[in-house]
Amino acid sequence: MKKRVFFYIKALFLCAFVSLCAYFILKKPSVVSDGIKSGLSTVGNVLLPTLFPFMTLACFIENSGVSRLIGKLFSFFTRVVFRLPEEASASILMSFIGGYPVGAKMTDSLLKEGKITKAQAARMYLFCINGGPAFILSTVGAGLLGSVAAGAALFCSVTLSSLVIGFASGFLLSEPVKKSERKKNEKNSLSVFDAVTKSASQATSSMLSISVYVLVFSAICQVLKEFDLSDNMLAFLFSVFEVTNGVLFSFSVFPLPVIAAIIGFGGLCVHFQVMNGVIESGLKIKYFYASRLIHAALSSGICRVYLYLFPVNISVVSSLEQSVVLPYSVSLPCCIALAFMSVCLIFDIAPRKKV
Repeated sequence: MKKRVFFYIKALFLCAFVSLCAYFILKKPSVVSDGIKSGLSTVGNVLLPTLFPFMTLACFIENSGVSRLIGKLFSFFTRVVFRLPEEASASILMSFIGGYPVGAKMTDSLLKEGKITKAQAARMYLFCINGGPAFILSTVGAGLLGSVAAGAALFCSVTLSSLVIGFASGFLLSEPVKKSERKKNEKNSLSVFDAVTKSASQATSSMLSISVYVLVFSAICQVLKEFDLSDNMLAFLFSVFEVTNGVLFSFSVFPLPVIAAIIGFGGLCVHFQVMNGVIESGLKIKYFYASRLIHAALSSGICRVYLYLFPVNISVVSSLEQSVVLPYSVSLPCCIALAFMSVCLIFDIAPRKKV
């Protein structure tokens, strides 16, 4: 009986959601198009310049065999602190410096290659989804808050929160990994040229997928503006749906510890990007979201302590409208990234046509 009730509630919710989407697409196309344009601005001015290089680097580390060297350098730390095999070292490191989906994508690759077990991958998804320094320090700190020190406070809070969750999960959910238990099924490394070409192709494919999610959730955020909601409620909903829009709309509404919580949670847009890997690892959705909420709470608490010990004066340099770059304005990093992606795509398609 409960299953049937749940089924009907789910069906009604989906029908209402589809009807609402159809209404705005057909009756108010300008609202949806404005959201798509805002998403394109986010992709071109935030994601491509900051995330694409780290995504390519992460793929290169895996394809070139550099991950083995990183694993050996950080093997003791990875096995003792996180109780994970040394093969996970590169994924953990890149999750802290590369941005939200980088560590999760590398974790998914490790699982598919059999270098880690499903249980180990599930634990990594609890703490390997983090905001990178390029986004937090540059975009949020220097760009929005007008203070690199504020960005440093946010980055330290979010990173330390992940480290605490990683240590706690290793201590509570697993046994120490012995060096003799590591798997030996290492694949052969590619040449430098092949590794660069394959890495750029993989990063391009990942960026296309990420960009689609950003466009969809940006359109949803734009639709939410059509409802008669307070600024606090809009900021909260934006933060739940998409972290970039959430921070853009919240930095003038909420204090710094709340911004840390928003970055720690990550937003549904990021969660959708990594959900396939989460499901494949066997991690239950409720535990995944519990970890995101714990991450948000810890980030906020640590940020409060940080600000108490090291006070930061924040002077917001621009309003929300001024801080968002127009979607068709010139962006040198964006142009360089797009040109590089196009060249890599040509190199990737040419050998396939020959085959």
